[in-house]
Amino acid sequence: MDAKDSTVRRYLAQRAELLGAIRLPNNAFRANAGTDVVSDILFLQKRDRPLDIAPDWTQTGRTEEGFTVNQYFLDHPEMVLGRPTAESTQYGKQDYTVVPIEGLELADQLHDAVKYIRGTYQESALPELGEGEDIDESLPADPNVKNYSYTVVDGAVYFRENSRMVRPDLNATAEARVKGLVGLRDCVQRLIDLEMDAAAPDADIRAQMAELNRRYDDFSAKHGLINDRANRLAFADDSSYYLLCALEVLDEDDRLERKADMFTKRTIKPHEAVTAVDTASEALAVSISEKACVDMAYMEQLTGKTGEELAAELRGVIFRLPGPVPEGERPQYVTADEYLSGNVRRKLRQAQRAAEQDPAFAVNVEALTAAQPKDLDASEIEVRLGATWIDKEYIQQFMYETFDTPFYLQRSIEVHYTPLRRSGRSPAKMSWGKTTWPPIRPTGPAAPTPIKSSKIPSICGMCVSTTPWRTRTARSAGC
Repeated sequence: MDAKDSTVRRYLAQRAELLGAIRLPNNAFRANAGTDVVSDILFLQKRDRPLDIAPDWTQTGRTEEGFTVNQYFLDHPEMVLGRPTAESTQYGKQDYTVVPIEGLELADQLHDAVKYIRGTYQESALPELGEGEDIDESLPADPNVKNYSYTVVDGAVYFRENSRMVRPDLNATAEARVKGLVGLRDCVQRLIDLEMDAAAPDADIRAQMAELNRRYDDFSAKHGLINDRANRLAFADDSSYYLLCALEVLDEDDRLERKADMFTKRTIKPHEAVTAVDTASEALAVSISEKACVDMAYMEQLTGKTGEELAAELRGVIFRLPGPVPEGERPQYVTADEYLSGNVRRKLRQAQRAAEQDPAFAVNVEALTAAQPKDLDASEIEVRLGATWIDKEYIQQFMYETFDTPFYLQRSIEVHYTPLRRSGRSPAKMSWGKTTWPPIRPTGPAAPTPIKSSKIPSICGMCVSTTPWRTRTARSAGC
């Protein structure tokens, strides 16, 4: 109940409802087993069919002392028949346990705790139907059935759609085809599982191949090829239909040429983990493949070399990350591709600080220095007028300089920025520099001068307003 891996608890919860649980003190089986161990009594009520759920009792929580305990006992401390405390294990660590309460008999405690267990048995009743209503024949989805797949429950065909399994509208012939293909599909999946299992005996695989041959021969004798149109119409909605189609090798005329190799020989090689290599580079490749990281402890097991030896041989290929190493842990390494990418400027500063304390990080500084991007000159930086990251003050300064606005009139010209609204409507787009101006335009030194250029600069989200007159830019923005 307290295990970090909740796989078994989820499996039970999908198939049974927890009515209650009682945690016994660690001396409950001392007389029988000669050992002190905490045990639990679970009261489960079987479901009529599996449900895809994960109730609270499948999870764990932590006590005030930091011990991992099932969430049910945290929510129901009255079901713990003893006093939770810590004990020292044979490895010198502190572990969770439940000690008996002096003066109380376990039998009396059990008698009282069972009273909190609540469970009832009810016969299912047919719902009251209104006029024109039909009984809902759908079922909760079976977690063992893939989504968008057919299955057979009590001789009836169902199709899973997300959290429900519904009865498809099939005639008798199509339903017979679907049942045959479901059995064939499940047989293929069992064979694939066996071939992927390195511990599966060859005899079991050959027996499953024989079963697959028998099922296919029976189906094809009754309903024809899996790739036939009638079978496709009946079973095409199943997510595994095209897997079954691959069982048949067809000729140019769509006639059966032969069965697939899966019927007669092993087509899947089980994964075999590498246990030993000769060089550090091979150990790194295996570590990346199996662990998806640079796992020095794993690489030491593969090569029999120390971490220092591996780091020396892989100098420039892997890099140690700067930073303190917690007690009992190893330094962390990453590949050069990962280390010499990203924010290399910040990484260089970190490596330089680390190299001041430990010369071993000098190789990091050298590699990061070579990976620094070239600084751009001012002439190489292009800024699109109207970019949202440009402060409106710079736009306003640009206008003063472009329009040669006298100082005493600069207060009459102001730039406003309107951010993009959440509704998705684009903000107004303004432009100036066109040779055509509004019929009413100002005169004098403050009047904007047309920009002599074929390219018309534009400001997205900027609004230019003047007082007491308005420029074409302000008018186009609706200001």
